[in-house]
This record gives sequence, structure tokens and C-alpha cells, in this order.
Amino acid sequence: MEPRRRDVWTAYLAIEVENTWSNFVRALYVSMADGVRLEDGGFTTLTPRRTMNDAIGFAVQRWRAKAAPKADGSWHRREEPAWHDTSTMLTLCRDLHATNLADVEAAFSSGTLVFTDLVVFRNYFAHRNQGTKQAARDLAPRYGIAASLTPAEILLSRALGRPEPVLIEWIDDLIFTAEYLCH
Repeated sequence: MEPRRRDVWTAYLAIEVENTWSNFVRALYVSMADGVRLEDGGFTTLTPRRTMNDAIGFAVQRWRAKAAPKADGSWHRREEPAWHDTSTMLTLCRDLHATNLADVEAAFSSGTLVFTDLVVFRNYFAHRNQGTKQAARDLAPRYGIAASLTPAEILLSRALGRPEPVLIEWIDDLIFTAEYLCH
């Protein structure tokens, strides 16, 4: 595949993977607020149970105390917390006494770097400036990859001792985490 086309597809994948993960975490949180049955038959909820709008409002005000809902009572999406940040879900689950808090903590304790590093590459592909490019390149040595490569080349390279390209490994890590959270 020609380099330009490879770069476009890698950018698309990185942005979509990060957006999909963020939307998954948000949806899981909202589902937990109303009570949700997990794959293993268990049931989890937050205390007290909340409507979707109340749960979103709690999350917004947890990080933006002065935020107010729109005239119709809903919350502006831009005021919501950074769902990709693991501390968002962990904090909300702790604050709201999630019945599956131990599982949420375990799911985010795997040691994978996807939760911190994917957003750096997403920001590069979304904003494409020298600062975001350098931030992405600075992460390459963590994986035993040359920092002289482009961000797309870094994501398509295999980390030292790993069988798949970094981006594929990250997708696998996110799938594992999602399955653990829903188990």
C-alpha cells in the first residue's frame, strides 16, 4: 500500500478506535447507573440508581462543578468528562459505590499502555501539528521502535518482542478490557 494511503487508513483507525472506546465506556457507565446484567448473569448498579441524564449530570459536575444543564435538562456533550481516561470510570465507580468496583479496578490494572498512548496518536491524527507529532514520536521508544518513524509507521510496527503491530495489540487490549468489564 502506498505511504499516503497507509497513513490515511491508520489515522482513520486510530481515531475510530479511540472514539469507539470512549463511547463504550460512556455507555457502560450509563448502563450501570440504571442497573445492567453482565454476561456472567451478575447484576451491577451504582448507588443510588440514576436515570441516564442524572448519571451524565453527575459525571459532568464531578469535574465541572459549575456546569449547568441545557434548558431542556440535558447536558452538553462537550462538558462530559474524558471517557477514554481510565480515572474517569474509576472515580465515578468509586464515588457512586459501583457494585462491580473491584472488577472495574481489575480491568484497568493490566498494565497496557493503550489507555495513555492511544489518545496521543489520536490527537496527532486529528490535529496534525509539530507538537502532536513529536508527542507521538516520543512514545516509540517505549515499544522498542525508532522515534524517527512517522506516527503511522510507529503504529504499524511491531513492538519489541510482540507478534502484532502496536495498533493491533492495542485493539486486542481494549477488547480484553471490554470483555472483562462486561463479564
